[in-house]
Amino acid sequence: MKRITLLTLALCALLVPSATAQQRTIALPDNFTPEGIASGKRDTFYAGSIQSAEIFRGSYDTGQGSVLVTSRPGRNHIGLKFAKRSNLLYVAGGPSKGIYVYDARTGADVRQYSFPNAGFINDIVVTRKAVYATDSNVQQFYRIPLDRQGRPGEAQTIPITGEFVYGPGFNATA
Repeated sequence: MKRITLLTLALCALLVPSATAQQRTIALPDNFTPEGIASGKRDTFYAGSIQSAEIFRGSYDTGQGSVLVTSRPGRNHIGLKFAKRSNLLYVAGGPSKGIYVYDARTGADVRQYSFPNAGFINDIVVTRKAVYATDSNVQQFYRIPLDRQGRPGEAQTIPITGEFVYGPGFNATA
């Protein structure tokens, strides 16, 4: 019994990162006001900025990083999600009423979706078959189907119906 306990403790110690490997601070660029954050491959993270409308790519382990996506006129970068299969970064545009797709390696534009009747596109989730986004002001979801390679298709708007009703102002109430 004692050998099993010691072996278990030794294995658990291997799984816990050492204190020296964890960053206590990460320096972001001036005027960078982070809103959304997404984990990428290995120790990579992405953070969007409300004020500068940039996307920062950094390392959880080293704390080092740089701006991956520079400000684009008319765009906001709010909620972000990384799609591992396609190495794409999906970004909710908040008040800019769009969803933006970037190459997670280069920051290049891959695709842009515009929803003129949107309110505030706030958050993103990536599944194997589609990307979904929420709207904090309009009672609907946005769906982007993905092909077998994880490439985005044509976007759809999905109304939210039933007993659930949005309240006045930002976000929803039940």
